[in-house]
Amino acid sequence: MTDTPIVLHISNLTALERIELEDCIEPDLLEFEDQTVDEGYAGELLATTAIIVLSLVTLKGLIAWLLKNRFSKQFEKTIKRTEKDGTVTVITIKVNLNSSTAEADVLKQLGFSDDYRSLLDS
Repeated sequence: MTDTPIVLHISNLTALERIELEDCIEPDLLEFEDQTVDEGYAGELLATTAIIVLSLVTLKGLIAWLLKNRFSKQFEKTIKRTEKDGTVTVITIKVNLNSSTAEADVLKQLGFSDDYRSLLDS
């Protein structure tokens, strides 16, 4: 029996977000897929999807990246979470950097219990 990991997909990353994510998660624990964007789309010509195999190390990096000091103190990111049994859930993470409980809020929105918070603190 294989132990299939939980995998997170974060779509529509800009080039800057990709660089920032690479700074927070070790490159060998992170994979990227480039996406083509329709011609009528105004903005960056190329977007990227990050593929993260979930572990304690990558979860810490993901939370650090989400809570990075940004221009906007409130933002949303859509994350596709694929469970070990193949179940796929699409989650829109709403981050408020002004909140003192931002880290716990992100964990809760990702579907993790308070047990993960104690692991992250260690």
